[in-house]
Amino acid sequence: QMQDFASGLVGLGLIINYVSAYFSGPYFHLIADGLSLLLLLLISLFGFFLSFKFETKVVAVLSLIGGSLAPIMLFNEASNQLIYLPYLLLIGSCALVQSRLLRWPLLIELAAFLHIACVELFIISQSIYFDQLSIMAIVGLLTINIMFYLYGFSGLYWLKSAQLQLNKRLLVLPIALFAFTLLSISQLTSYSGYIFLFNALLFIIVYRAVKPQPAVRVLALFLAGSFIAFAALQLLNQEFLGLVLFAEGLALLYLGCKENYQSVRFEAYVLILLGLLNHLFAVFEMITLSNNTLNNISELNFILPYLLLSATMLYALSYLLKQLISAGENTLIESKIF
Repeated sequence: QMQDFASGLVGLGLIINYVSAYFSGPYFHLIADGLSLLLLLLISLFGFFLSFKFETKVVAVLSLIGGSLAPIMLFNEASNQLIYLPYLLLIGSCALVQSRLLRWPLLIELAAFLHIACVELFIISQSIYFDQLSIMAIVGLLTINIMFYLYGFSGLYWLKSAQLQLNKRLLVLPIALFAFTLLSISQLTSYSGYIFLFNALLFIIVYRAVKPQPAVRVLALFLAGSFIAFAALQLLNQEFLGLVLFAEGLALLYLGCKENYQSVRFEAYVLILLGLLNHLFAVFEMITLSNNTLNNISELNFILPYLLLSATMLYALSYLLKQLISAGENTLIESKIF
């Protein structure tokens, strides 16, 4: 009981420090806004230190929440608001280290979902959008990508190496952070497609590098295919989007069959279906719009190779599915289709 009481007193002291830092900065303007932000960071770091020294989880949570939410009050006052994103990354890194020192995986979950909410609130409330890629814009986009890898993968690796018990909520963090990365980067810049391609390249490298670990290879291949698909949505015209999704689905289906990855095959089926529907719609729209000028040679020079490429990819799909059936691959998706 005395230990809980002592933790409560330390937590109360942290809260008072956060309030004091706010009132001395943007409220009474006794110190500069940048210095107020630095003071909030120092308070949070000191809170994490006290949490480790006294092995108290309450202080760790208060340091995380206070350090993440207190700078929100500076949004309308700070001259360079984008510094908030690297600030959040630093707080999250401290929380990640603290979760391992305290052997408490729940702290990573709290940090990840809290920072997802903070970043979205920051983007929406401040109407942040990068028309041009300045240095601070690149830092902001890079910070969001680092958050994805930090919370989604570094935390899992550290906890596994420390032989801590992983719960199911922690295992879905990479998927939740993947959705957050797609949403936030798409909201921030029109260059999101190139950023998704860069992330896909990183996961392809991971897939090639970690051959002894099949679970990591499956996740890397799944995320690489997903990033490529969303990059295609951002970069390609409607006429070619279906073909690219279809081709990516064929590649994933081949790799999923070769490596016997059922989850990758499931993603491949979804991409093939989406690509086929999108492609059929594009072909129908192309022929409908060109029906009055179909006798023009320039129209045929584009439509005929387009349809020939479509037929080739459909033949490749039928060949792969035939190989699956002949090899006895009776997955749940295949049984529903056939």
